[in-house]
Amino acid sequence: MGCCKCGNRPKQRFSAIGTSSAAIARNLGKEDGENISFESLSSIVDIIRKSTTLPLTVDIETGYGHTPEAIAGNIIKLANLGVVGINIEDSIVVKGERQLCDQVIFANKLEEIRKQLSDANIEVFINVRGDTYLLNVTHPLEESINRISKYQQSGADGIFLPCINTSSDIQSVVASTTLPINVMCVPNLPTFSELKNLGAVISDTHL
Repeated sequence: MGCCKCGNRPKQRFSAIGTSSAAIARNLGKEDGENISFESLSSIVDIIRKSTTLPLTVDIETGYGHTPEAIAGNIIKLANLGVVGINIEDSIVVKGERQLCDQVIFANKLEEIRKQLSDANIEVFINVRGDTYLLNVTHPLEESINRISKYQQSGADGIFLPCINTSSDIQSVVASTTLPINVMCVPNLPTFSELKNLGAVISDTHL
């Protein structure tokens, strides 16, 4: 870091910025879980985008839409603001309780979203948040690997697995796919140097 007394500025250490749905919602006095409108999200994203020259990716939760066409439309609007990527979740909140989407249905939706974007000549990085570990499903490693395979075939560019925290599981996931694997900073996570050797990418602590 730079020294404030001598006026030296800190060196730039980041190559991209990713928004947090929880942080944006709470900044507006709301809880996470698409409790703000897409228009409110877009407005804040526009402000962020105009304040930096770094590539910006946006957490769109489940996409702010019930159909692939609606979700793709929202992504296109963000791309037109200058956003280069999005993060989308494979779980939904129903009556206050988060539950995993059926993996085949989600993969098909993802494939249709990618097609809609392609038809509109929109190129964005699609990062899928897989919530198998977050929701403590039975056999999360096997479930994650199965889902990642389907998501890769459907057009995902990256995977985010919050709450995975063992070296063996991370290594198995990384070995199962050519997609980059993001992990969250949680207790008992391997050190950054170990994660680098495992081939994982560090994310932050926000969902």
